[in-house]
Amino acid sequence: MKNRILFALLIILKGSSLFAYPSLFFTEDETSSILENLHESNTLERAFENFGKLYLSAIVYFDEDHWSLWVNNLILRPDTPQDIESFHLEAVTPKSVKFSWRPSDGSPSKTFTLHPHQTYIAKNEMIIDGVKK
Repeated sequence: MKNRILFALLIILKGSSLFAYPSLFFTEDETSSILENLHESNTLERAFENFGKLYLSAIVYFDEDHWSLWVNNLILRPDTPQDIESFHLEAVTPKSVKFSWRPSDGSPSKTFTLHPHQTYIAKNEMIIDGVKK
């Protein structure tokens, strides 16, 4: 019974505006304002001033085609570039994100998994809880 209700709910929602891009929570004007402010205050140079560090702030996951990540003060979605400097996004799950890192010295790629509020420090090849400044 629960499965039927869930299935019916998903079918109903599939055609609704809840799947509207880019946000489930904000109006189009609010989203535009947020994006405008992000572009003004968080240029790529500022977002990556801690080169070699990858900080995963949060994951919002609905399914494999509908998710958002906050990584180094940038928002990543399925339709945005999957590379951040020398890091590449490999996979997103509801609780973790798998990345790979290509060292500049040509050595093999390193693969690692981050959970929300964790930082990968490439120099030491280690994961820590919180933000490393």
